[in-house]
Amino acid sequence: MRTRIILFVAALLACWAPAVRAQQATGQQPAEQTPTVNPWSITLANWLDAGARGTNISGDEARFDRFRDTRSGPFLDRFRFQDSTGPGIFSLALDNIGYRDQRYFGRFEVPGRVRFSAEWNQVPTFWSISTRSAYTGVGTSTQTLPSGFAAAVQASPSSLASLYAPLAQANPFDTRSRRDTFTLNFLYTPTTNLGINFNLSSTRRNGNQPWVMSFGFGQSVEVASPVDTRTTDLSTGAEWATDRGMLRVNYDGSWFKDSQQTLTVDNPLRATDSTAGSSRGRMALWPSNNAHTVTGAGAIRLPGRSRLTANLAIGTWRQDQPLLPPTVNSALDAATPPRATAKADIRRVAANVVFTTRPANFLGVTARYRLHDFKDESPEQAIPLIFQYDQGLPTSDTPPIFSHRYNGLDVEATITSLQFLSLSGGYRLRRADRTERVFGITTDNAVYASVDSVSMGIVSLHGIFEHARRRGSDYDPTVLTGAGEYPGLRRCDIADRDRNRVTAMLQVMPTSSVAISGSITAAKDDFPNNQFGAADAFGLQNRTAQGYAIFFDATPRDTVTVGAGYGYQIYSSLQRSRQVSAAPPTPQQQDPSRDWTLSEDEKVHYVSANLELAHLFPKTAVRFTYDYNRAESPYTYTLAASSVLTPPSQLPPVLSGWHTATIDVRYFLRHNLAAGFTYWYDRYTVSDYAMGAQIEDQPAIPGIILLGYGYRPYTVNSVWARLLYIF
Repeated sequence: MRTRIILFVAALLACWAPAVRAQQATGQQPAEQTPTVNPWSITLANWLDAGARGTNISGDEARFDRFRDTRSGPFLDRFRFQDSTGPGIFSLALDNIGYRDQRYFGRFEVPGRVRFSAEWNQVPTFWSISTRSAYTGVGTSTQTLPSGFAAAVQASPSSLASLYAPLAQANPFDTRSRRDTFTLNFLYTPTTNLGINFNLSSTRRNGNQPWVMSFGFGQSVEVASPVDTRTTDLSTGAEWATDRGMLRVNYDGSWFKDSQQTLTVDNPLRATDSTAGSSRGRMALWPSNNAHTVTGAGAIRLPGRSRLTANLAIGTWRQDQPLLPPTVNSALDAATPPRATAKADIRRVAANVVFTTRPANFLGVTARYRLHDFKDESPEQAIPLIFQYDQGLPTSDTPPIFSHRYNGLDVEATITSLQFLSLSGGYRLRRADRTERVFGITTDNAVYASVDSVSMGIVSLHGIFEHARRRGSDYDPTVLTGAGEYPGLRRCDIADRDRNRVTAMLQVMPTSSVAISGSITAAKDDFPNNQFGAADAFGLQNRTAQGYAIFFDATPRDTVTVGAGYGYQIYSSLQRSRQVSAAPPTPQQQDPSRDWTLSEDEKVHYVSANLELAHLFPKTAVRFTYDYNRAESPYTYTLAASSVLTPPSQLPPVLSGWHTATIDVRYFLRHNLAAGFTYWYDRYTVSDYAMGAQIEDQPAIPGIILLGYGYRPYTVNSVWARLLYIF
């Protein structure tokens, strides 16, 4: 496939070669000379970059090629062509032709009248090369174990690991998927004031990905779930604009189809169905659905150097797929679902209004209001029969209807009359009304101030400070107690919070060719302990983030560029919990001697350096880049002073490191032809107590069957030989 496409593009270039030679013969191309184009960022209309590469990957190939394809072989990495000799402008762009991450783009444009473009874009997702499973039907909607396996494990549960491991090791496979997107865009402007747009895209995602099925608290199974979806998006509308204002109407539709909407997996612990459990498990995957939105927007220029802009969007999300029966267990008398299909119906309203004014030359004011209303209009329906984990312990429930309304207000003023500085200050309000949450209402108030340099010569400055306070009201403890949680448990996205955050950036340019820049950031969130009216509050207590960076860039000569930098970041958090071994209500819930905390202190160091020598030597350009990143994440468990709990075994810190270096050399054989050589070194190291390479050696451990997907190190050496041709 790759060879055929490369030959096709080569034939296309051959068709254009006579025209190029004719231009040279008539003097339209300059004679042999030293190139003047930037060898690293080509901005000319017509050029190509082709060659061959050899890539050696030792270790986790999937992590290195997670969203790309760098396999060894010939390549046409870039092809750019533009022709403006006709009534319009035609352009073509091809990237990484024939590989999994290839892209094709074409556009035809008559300036000021019509523009049409089409694109084909592939994005791979490579999860793992080391996954393996004893299940047959990997990556399909039904996955089964070999005959007799579950019966042997049911007779001797301790034999699960020894029976599963050899079967899994004998069935390795790649876990990967790919997203293919085809897009059409059309813009027509019949008059200078009117524009009509039409955009259509179709995206297919196909393959498999890691997935977990649970058979109760006793066993979970990792499998490769199927991925076979298509999303079609349509957008069309018209816009009318003049010097005084603008009016736009648009329709957006989206249709999602999943060809695999259920996943059924054998239970490794049970061979036959009974009221104590099922021999299989079944769960729903993503349901097919659709969404429709109509948007109106407008802008008008007002007196007093003011402008008002507003848009309103009204939409629906709908999903009406068949509901699954309450259980897959044939030993249970499963009634039919209360209704045949989901009848899910979400109504959305979104609005955004922006008012800007400049009442004086030194003063600018901006006010913005946002609204997002998400309302679930699905019919409320009691479910009379629920089998938890497909066991004979039926319950009933009425699923909650989740809705929320979000309101936001921002007001900002900027003063620019100071000699060297501009000052800004503002107020921000966020209010959210939610159903079925601990707080029915949360309100977040924030004030901020910033300073920017205007004309300070060699020094540029930017700084901002923000203080925010979030509080909740309409507290409903039954949301927690109904789920068996402690009434003081925080949900960090809505819990009371005090936040302070500061950012400062400074750049100094002692000469026009030297720049030194630095930045400092610090943020802290505190979660008060006296919320909920409870004596104790559990969950996230506080979190902090700090960082600084310094970078140096210099261009001592037109042909030399050098840069280097170092950065450091630290993230810390403290969480608090109370261990309760009995079902609530229990006296243990009120016993502080059962408290424990978890603290995290993640530290990240990163270094970067680059050197470019453009034509320092005759017809030769050299570039070197280097990046280094190291992260350490220790976790520390602490018990109360008078704890009755068993002291915990501390976990080892999670460590990761990443090094990458490249050397690029390009030699111009002619003014429009260069030979290139690239060496790319990439190394990733990791030590993770939960997702490290050790999981490959343990396909099955007590409580879980593993697929083998984890965090593994790799070392990559890649060599590229290329030709850059400008035509």
